[in-house]
Amino acid sequence: MIKKLTTIICVATATLVMSCSKNEDKNDNTQQLYWEMEGQRFTAQGGKAFDNGNSISVFVTPHQSDCSSKEYSFENYLNVEIPKNSKTEGYNVVFGRKGSIPMNALNSKIRYEHNGEQITIWVEAKTILGHKAEGKYTVPYCK
Repeated sequence: MIKKLTTIICVATATLVMSCSKNEDKNDNTQQLYWEMEGQRFTAQGGKAFDNGNSISVFVTPHQSDCSSKEYSFENYLNVEIPKNSKTEGYNVVFGRKGSIPMNALNSKIRYEHNGEQITIWVEAKTILGHKAEGKYTVPYCK
């Protein structure tokens, strides 16, 4: 009887743990990048990446933008600095809005692929104020 009860408890516990566990590795996410900021939801529609000394700057916008666009003219954006030749684990994702103080999401999960012509990033970020970003997007690499 005790053996049966122990087996039932073990199976129930294992089932509960598996059903309640959180999948921490969402960076294989294939949905289009979106972010939520101050109650508004934005979907990536444009952006650009460029060399910035020791890092590559990536800007993503909810409107059409490309290499000819100026970063300071972006109304809303996400920004990530990807250090060159570094195995950084936690990245800083900046949630920006023209006329507002940018909000940082420290230790965000970023994965990226760079082929010299474009950069694809996978983002999972959340700020202490609840701004969040998740998904994948490709921007041109501007020279």
